Amino acid sequence: MIRVHIICEGQTEEMFVKELLQPVFLDKNIILSPALVGKPGHKGGNFKFERLRTDVEIRLLGDPTAYCTTFFDYYGLPNSFPGKNVPNGQAEVEAKARAVQGAMTAELQKMIGQDPMRRFIPFVQMYEFEALLFSDPMAFARGIGREDLESQLNQIAIGFIGLRGKPRRSEGVAKQFQAGRRVFIKRPPRASVLSKHYRLLHGGVRSEPDRCAQEG
Repeated sequence: MIRVHIICEGQTEEMFVKELLQPVFLDKNIILSPALVGKPGHKGGNFKFERLRTDVEIRLLGDPTAYCTTFFDYYGLPNSFPGKNVPNGQAEVEAKARAVQGAMTAELQKMIGQDPMRRFIPFVQMYEFEALLFSDPMAFARGIGREDLESQLNQIAIGFIGLRGKPRRSEGVAKQFQAGRRVFIKRPPRASVLSKHYRLLHGGVRSEPDRCAQEG
């Protein structure tokens, strides 16, 4: 079996890998092992390069036949992160991703060595995690048990699509999704939608109606 360590920014990303990606990749004889960046017990976030370097080094040198990759979003990276400020603010997202992934890999290679880094697969999510949920408004509505919200969710998603059919640049996505959430959760009862939605974003990607009703 092929093993892949995934260093995650937060608990939402970690659970996304565990609940959705692990079963699919296991069928392909690939074991995904997600873990939060930083020391055990850390809740994630604060994705500093120093923490990432330590984690990558431990995985690549401690498990010499496994691969290692990352799962964090561009928007939350500190400006000091390698490659974050290389492209100008109006650069396309592809250029920004290449800059961060290239600079990150180059810095890690200096510290860890070229041979172990052959098993490192750099990845940066160019949009907030919520963007994954809005990639299919119909499935999103079904997932939270509110098919009647499909039209509203679809309109929110359309609002993030640029003239070229791509989501808007990542710097504005967080604020846009905050506004979008307020639009579609303003009217429905709190227990039936609001609690479900926040469990969806912060605790997993599937609906838990009974627990949501209790939390409401």
